Amino acid sequence: MLSSARFRQARKIIPLVAVLSAAAGAAYGTLVASEPARGALQGMVSAALIATPAALFEVAVMRGPWGFRLRRSSFTTIVLVRSLAYLAAILCGLLIGDALFGRPRYSLVPLSGSLLRDFGISFAFSLFFNFFFEVNSALGGRVLRDLVSGRYHRPRIERRLILFVDLVGSTMAAERVGPTRFLDYLAEFMADFADPVMATRGEIHKYVGDEVIVTWPAEDASASRAIACVFEFADRLRARGDAYVTAFGLAPAFRAGLHVGDLVVGEIGVWRREIAFLGDAMNVAARLVDTARAEAASFVASSEAVADIALPVGVIARPLGKQALRGRTTEIEVVALERKAA
Repeated sequence: MLSSARFRQARKIIPLVAVLSAAAGAAYGTLVASEPARGALQGMVSAALIATPAALFEVAVMRGPWGFRLRRSSFTTIVLVRSLAYLAAILCGLLIGDALFGRPRYSLVPLSGSLLRDFGISFAFSLFFNFFFEVNSALGGRVLRDLVSGRYHRPRIERRLILFVDLVGSTMAAERVGPTRFLDYLAEFMADFADPVMATRGEIHKYVGDEVIVTWPAEDASASRAIACVFEFADRLRARGDAYVTAFGLAPAFRAGLHVGDLVVGEIGVWRREIAFLGDAMNVAARLVDTARAEAASFVASSEAVADIALPVGVIARPLGKQALRGRTTEIEVVALERKAA
């Protein structure tokens, strides 16, 4: 699912980036060239030659296994590596685009002023966008866009799927490996969860201690994607179990609870703003993790969340009956989601 998700993303993003960049390059070429028509054409070609490999780098590399490891580096390291990759794309794009036209404007020896100017402007834009992308990533999902647009400046009611994922045995793990190594262990666990969330178009809402909260808009196929996300994560942890044991002396496990319902979504805070999700549905999803613990299950969901959906291949819903949730007077129907027995 992860590779196919990256392919779908590449198919959507790369043509759009190439077209938008070509338009910006044409406008820039018109402004700086002595022959506006030729400058527009050269600017369009050069911009497309720069943007296409840069977009491929983002989708194929930064969203792939190598980028997965890089994303555990510091903010500055990520921006620097990205900028160096963009630097190479910019230099090649400018020189190749220039060579395709009969009268080259650039030279490396001696270094021409036009190459230095165009390269400097392109690199400045790449640094700006890299910084923007990393800030957006640090805030999570679409938070920066929503804060800038004011989408949730006034509270709104939205129907969402809510998934709580809890690291099992965190107290024991912290005692066993020590607080510093435990944070590394928890960071590794959360990083392994990131790709399945991205692949299924989920949004990481918040990390709360050893828990993570993910949401999806309650629309067609969202519940199936949310369930697939959890089982992708389980498969990933199973595949990397030996690596965890080598690094930390133990392999992680998790419990998860999934529910659907209306949430009040809005901005909260002054000096530090975030988008808050409030409502009974959030509380139910959190309590379902307790139900999973009590029922010795890894993944449970409310019947409402999985009603009338196509479960992923190989997954079954085992009824657990009506369950009383802590702090709630009304019982709800719950199912355990499991792999079908071989």
